Amino acid sequence: MQTNLEESKAQEIAKLQNSLQELQIKYEETNALLIKERENVKKVVEEESPVIKETQVIVEDTQKTETLTAEIESLKVRKFSHRMHHFLYKMLHLKFKAFISYIIFFQ
Repeated sequence: MQTNLEESKAQEIAKLQNSLQELQIKYEETNALLIKERENVKKVVEEESPVIKETQVIVEDTQKTETLTAEIESLKVRKFSHRMHHFLYKMLHLKFKAFISYIIFFQ
């Protein structure tokens, strides 16, 4: 009976070893397929995707630059002119008040 039990264990171990070897072979085959598929995808991506290169483009439009510069200067002049008008208005207003006060005081 002992020998039957040992023989049965040996057979079971042999079956398990065979199953393990089959699983290892399937794992290696699957891994190889995955590696090949990854390489194929890389190739397709490299071949199919457009190459985008960054290039510096210098556009010289002197007329546009001159026009914008002139417009900026014009706005600066307008701003100055507006400030001057505002200042002059305040000065006239103060002189007018002073004049009215003078007239009222000396009446």
